[in-house]
Amino acid sequence: MNTHYLGFVSAIISAIITGCFGVLVRNVSAEGDVIAFSRFGLGFLCLMAYLLLSKRWQTFNIRISAALFSSGVFLALCVLFYCKAIKTTTLANAVFLLYLAPLIASVLGYFFLRERISGFKAILIICTFFGSLFLLDFDFSLGKTMSNGQLFGLAAALCYAFFIIANRKIAPTISGFSRAFYQLLISSSVLLLFTGKIDLQSLYRDGYWLLAIGFLQGFIALTLMILSLRHLQAYEYATVSYLEPIIATTAGYLIYDESLSWFQTIGCVLILASGILQIRSSILSPE
Repeated sequence: MNTHYLGFVSAIISAIITGCFGVLVRNVSAEGDVIAFSRFGLGFLCLMAYLLLSKRWQTFNIRISAALFSSGVFLALCVLFYCKAIKTTTLANAVFLLYLAPLIASVLGYFFLRERISGFKAILIICTFFGSLFLLDFDFSLGKTMSNGQLFGLAAALCYAFFIIANRKIAPTISGFSRAFYQLLISSSVLLLFTGKIDLQSLYRDGYWLLAIGFLQGFIALTLMILSLRHLQAYEYATVSYLEPIIATTAGYLIYDESLSWFQTIGCVLILASGILQIRSSILSPE
């Protein structure tokens, strides 16, 4: 299979699964740090079990580079800062700031990775970002001085962007499974340091949901996301990643009967159209 096809397919499936993250979280009573650790820790265990059962021994035998190590750290810090942002500012502000990350990553990729991008493809990225603003109904506010919550949101966005760039710096000879294994291991270790006291009764009550989060959001979604970053340039992944808020908005509308305004509908169409054009353009005329 063409590596570009593989990258886009992996990114799309990952975005769809990640967009459903909120559906699972709403059924969990545990604190955010426990949920985050479950996502990475259980995801890591699921991936390790898969690699051992499939006898992919070569996956473990690699040199951990600075880029590989830092990508795992940035991934963990992104989740930590985003959870803090959600608790200390409005959800709209937190989401808006987090989704600055793909734009930031695209700019960093152009200057530091020498990833060439045409004017048309740059416009498509901007369109997807504006589509995400439509999904928020432009319901966010950033004052003259940023609050702690907004600073946490910006920190999460920067860590997400650095995670994307760090993945692009990893040697292309390192397989997607090797990247995913060590990034999930490093992320789990970092999150373990910040995980507070765990209520065992709550853990038992939420057990099935936490396992689902670890398997779907940790093992499947994160592995596919890391795999896609091996094959896609920063701006290509950036465009597809905006599918996540579409899935989250659609899930809220279908499952929880949340309202879907005309602004949000326009945002969905804008993101989908930009994503399709980006994929088509990248495959037909790769940079």
